[in-house]
Amino acid sequence: MVQISANSKIALLVLLLTVSGFSAPVIATASSTNAQSPNHGHLNLGLEGNLQEKTTSNNSTQIRHKDPSKVQSQEELANLEQWLAGQLGSRLKSSTVKLNQGEYQAANSVVGDRYNKLLGKYVDVAGRTKGTKDDQRIKKFKSAKNNQSKYSSKVGKYRRTYKKYQRAKKNGNDQKARSLARRLNNLSTSINRTSGNLTNNYQTISNSTGADLSPQQETVQKITSNVTHQTAEVRSAEFVKTEISAEIESSEVSFQEPITVTGELVDENGTELSNETIRLQLGGNRATTATTDEDGDFTITGRPAVLPLGQQTLTVEHVPNASSIYLGSNTTVEADIQQAQPTITLSQSPKHGRFNKTITVSGRVHVDGVGDKGIPVIVKSGKTVIGNTTTQEDGSFTLSENLSTAVPTGKRQIQVSVPLQNRALAFTSTRAPITIHPTNTSLNITSQSLNQDNLSVSGNLTTANGVPLSNQTVILRANGSQVGTVTTDSNGTYTSQVQLPPSLAATNKTHVRLSAVYSGNGTNLDATQASSLIRLQPATSSNSFLLWAGVAGVGVLLTIGGFAIQRSGWFTDSEEPAEPAIQENQLAPDTDIEEAKETKEVTIREWADQAATALAENDLQTAIETSYATGRQYYLTVDETISEAGRTHWEFYRLCQDRDFTDREIERLKQLTTLYEQATFTTATPTREDAETAVNLANQYASEMVETASDTSN
Repeated sequence: MVQISANSKIALLVLLLTVSGFSAPVIATASSTNAQSPNHGHLNLGLEGNLQEKTTSNNSTQIRHKDPSKVQSQEELANLEQWLAGQLGSRLKSSTVKLNQGEYQAANSVVGDRYNKLLGKYVDVAGRTKGTKDDQRIKKFKSAKNNQSKYSSKVGKYRRTYKKYQRAKKNGNDQKARSLARRLNNLSTSINRTSGNLTNNYQTISNSTGADLSPQQETVQKITSNVTHQTAEVRSAEFVKTEISAEIESSEVSFQEPITVTGELVDENGTELSNETIRLQLGGNRATTATTDEDGDFTITGRPAVLPLGQQTLTVEHVPNASSIYLGSNTTVEADIQQAQPTITLSQSPKHGRFNKTITVSGRVHVDGVGDKGIPVIVKSGKTVIGNTTTQEDGSFTLSENLSTAVPTGKRQIQVSVPLQNRALAFTSTRAPITIHPTNTSLNITSQSLNQDNLSVSGNLTTANGVPLSNQTVILRANGSQVGTVTTDSNGTYTSQVQLPPSLAATNKTHVRLSAVYSGNGTNLDATQASSLIRLQPATSSNSFLLWAGVAGVGVLLTIGGFAIQRSGWFTDSEEPAEPAIQENQLAPDTDIEEAKETKEVTIREWADQAATALAENDLQTAIETSYATGRQYYLTVDETISEAGRTHWEFYRLCQDRDFTDREIERLKQLTTLYEQATFTTATPTREDAETAVNLANQYASEMVETASDTSN
């Protein structure tokens, strides 16, 4: 090994100081150069038109529009809001032009993604302006977009259907032509309704923004008129008009006293029509039907269940089949709806449940033993909806659903209800007990240092059997300090970039322990965690050329200096001494502490000492976690028959409860396990009091192990 005399060391020190003085300006220049921004105010929102700086003839610049988040004054916000409203109106105009040209898909595209992005920016701006008028305009722009899309789609569908109708007529296929004609009639009704909504949107937007959308109103009205006229011709060619008459036997009705309607169906010439379908609407998706007899008469009965209370207008309609020559007709009757109290009787409910396992609930909804179809039923546990269904003809129902993660572990209640308010059937519910069991989970983490301050992290959260767990929150910690949270996607995957807190970034540590923690709070999933030891990237300047030029200069001078020193005889060769051995409890200066912990056995006393050291350094998270490791090792050492493989902290506690430990030992383990769970699996920051309690427990375990060892040796 080469040894250097004291004089030689002084000479080398002088040389290094000289080199430092030379290279520092070079590196400093690189840093200051990098600090300058290459962009001097150019803004681009990705909006329609030119949103960047506009250069005038006198070389001055004027920012026409800015990023909404950077605009400060109300005047600037108002200008930007006006511009965005103009862009939205322009797209509505363009869509109508495409619509008038028969380009229905293009008409939809104009008010598609680009329109949505503009509207999103409009919402951002409106949120920062005073008053509520712009909030109303937002609703109208949203409604206009939806109605424009619906109108374009329906008109396009009408035109395609009309062409099919013409081909069927040309080919002599009267049955198909009549079926298509009925479809055209239904589309025409829908187009007329949407047209009215859309032109109202145009008028409101014109009044509130100053944009002239009257030509677009006229275009839509013209298209609608054309559809209406064309449909009238088709109806005249294909259908015979009908007329329905109806009356209600008793206007006061309820679930126990159902609605009974009688009536007659005739054609436009007064001829009675037999074997035609009559339908009575009962609210929601509920309806009942009957068929006319040979004289065109009908009687139809239905039990109100979801109809609102009080005086209601009910529709009775003739519903021809698709190929019928008759055109449908309708009339109305008046009824006074009274309320009835239903009962739910359960025939099957689960006693136990677990995530992703099917639970089945069966029963019947009835009033005094009488049931009916179409009554809504909802099954919940707490505030979590497990599923919903409707009853069959006799009021029976069966619901089978996989249990979600949102029903917490423990003894719970299944609530089955008819979720109605102020309807013909009153609200009612019943309950049954269920025990929800926890499901083991698995979490992994992959991380990489981007630079001295930032880390990328990704991983997966699944059940122990590999089922992905979506929409779950994972806490990210660096050396015990929380640095962020992330939510898993539909595949149970999470990805994020985290920034180290200043307290860690400023320590110039070469490694950091990044942990991902899933608490399982409020779910039926077990807590789990994973960690990864990351070597941090050294801080570097972004101007690599100047930096490496400085480094190269250092290398050249050191080479010259070293050669000169060697030529001067300042170095003498001697035998290389043996390197000192690293003791069992000693680490080499460059050895990472965390890696050493993973590669050598640590005694309980050493664990307790490390916990105390972490407490002294105010690393409360590590102090509690290391104290828990101390306690866990104590129980494993005292009872060597205990296997901890794959056991969570509470599973380990319950295992120790079944062993020959004293009540005091079990109580201490419970206290330590609680502290560990609070520190590791919640977002709360550990308190110093909790850390001191945990370290005190760890010291007790260590002292008792010394006493046990002493008793054994004696």
